[in-house]
Amino acid sequence: MSYIETVPEDEAVGDLAAIYQALHDTLGYVPNYGRQFSHRPDVFQAWAQLNSAIKTTMDPRRYELAPWRRLCEEGRATAPSRTPRNSSGWAPHPTR
Repeated sequence: MSYIETVPEDEAVGDLAAIYQALHDTLGYVPNYGRQFSHRPDVFQAWAQLNSAIKTTMDPRRYELAPWRRLCEEGRATAPSRTPRNSSGWAPHPTR
């Protein structure tokens, strides 16, 4: 549940409706991170462009390891599991 009141899918219009539809077409649902930008679709588009620029210049494994490493540094994650669950064949172990 979000502390930010978001615009529901059935009330989205204009750019927001297009963003929701693109997320739904790509992922099969509208994720929470997509809803968080519901009042600022322009910011979502800028964030998506930045995210894409980072992903295209970075090895997929490094892209997936970076957030996990940050969690480890903060003491909020455990060692990675050897069970592959994503495109690079690596997945973090659930935090206990």
